[in-house]
Amino acid sequence: MYGKDSLSNDNYFIFIPIKIKANRMSKIQHIIVFASLIIAISSCKKEEVPEVEHMTIEIDGRSFEAADIETEISGNVLEITAMDIAGEVIKIQFNNEVRKGEYDFRSTGIPALHLMNQDGEYDSFSGELKVLEHDRDKLNIRATFHCRVKSQDSSDEFELSNGSFNVNY
Repeated sequence: MYGKDSLSNDNYFIFIPIKIKANRMSKIQHIIVFASLIIAISSCKKEEVPEVEHMTIEIDGRSFEAADIETEISGNVLEITAMDIAGEVIKIQFNNEVRKGEYDFRSTGIPALHLMNQDGEYDSFSGELKVLEHDRDKLNIRATFHCRVKSQDSSDEFELSNGSFNVNY
């Protein structure tokens, strides 16, 4: 009889020894299981981490890194204003309908770059703005740029190179 004796309060248990044979997997089965795990882990959707807003550029060989970035839309013009910790300011203006592609900086019109520092004010007269991505739904634009700028007050000019920005507006 299993369980409880009807005449007493004693419990009776019957133990049946069972020998379990270990399942030995072959090396090929181990490799298949491991490969399946790797595929399962690597196929998980990775959440995109948005890139932090930034603007960097080399101005006549020295580095500029924006400490503050502001954006403004006026009509169909998007203006990005970046200031570094020394107070130097770069303004870039371009059409806010711009698509992925390359655009020439001109001496007049847009896109245009304006630089202000302790030595004066400078405007772009040649160069290129390369829009890498412009997401109008997320209001984000990412681009690289380079140009030559000329002083508004003298004949001084110099190169701005390796510029890049990623901004939300």
